[in-house]
Amino acid sequence: METATIETSVLDTPVLRFDTARSFVQEVDAVLFFARLGERTLRCYMTRAALVAYFGAEEDGGPQSCLAAFDRWVGCIHRIARRCIGQRGFPLQPVVITVDDVFRAIVAKACLR
Repeated sequence: METATIETSVLDTPVLRFDTARSFVQEVDAVLFFARLGERTLRCYMTRAALVAYFGAEEDGGPQSCLAAFDRWVGCIHRIARRCIGQRGFPLQPVVITVDDVFRAIVAKACLR
């Protein structure tokens, strides 16, 4: 599995980073991607509903439409995921990013940073 470049803070400690690999999971109707903090890995899901509502995926376009929308907006999606993970304190359970999460991030301008 490919991983994104490791970012470090001023104190040279690992910070949250995202793998470049992603896939569509039919059972949860979402794109699966991974966040990492040091050796810890967290499964993240961006729902089809959120991809359709905010990122241009076609409602009847199938998994490829969702993956294409995810790829087009990956930077913004990672910023939203970073916000959700930060609010939840790097939880042990997967983070599912919903339409409401995206809306709150847009209102908070998390996509613009």
